[in-house]
Amino acid sequence: MKNNFEYQIDKLIEVINRSGKGFGWKNQPHRLHNGKYISGECFDYIILSNNYKCAFDAKETISNAWIITKKDIKQADNLYNLSKHGIDCFFLVYFYSSNKYYMLPILNIYKEGILIKKTWYPKDMKSFNLTKMFFP
Repeated sequence: MKNNFEYQIDKLIEVINRSGKGFGWKNQPHRLHNGKYISGECFDYIILSNNYKCAFDAKETISNAWIITKKDIKQADNLYNLSKHGIDCFFLVYFYSSNKYYMLPILNIYKEGILIKKTWYPKDMKSFNLTKMFFP
């Protein structure tokens, strides 16, 4: 089910795609032809432009911290592997408590390929405005 956070990202991608300044999409989970769920997507979004190339997974929390779950670790591993090829990869986390978006770069959560911690606070992340990355 799509939430308001993902809806906003989808709208931004529509604008980017229509503008001719880039191209992006949302990855979808794997399902059978009848809709039966098989497995989750490798990560949520990828956006490519002349100025910036990124892949990310969108997360949200009502808490003052975001905790990485087992599912998130698989997505982090996929983003980590993609980051080795020149793509800026991160988790985009929306904190309802502050009504702000934060970016947690994938390379910040690994040390020598190993996840360094599971609980992240806004002070550990960068404040982020996705729109300004594509329309400075």
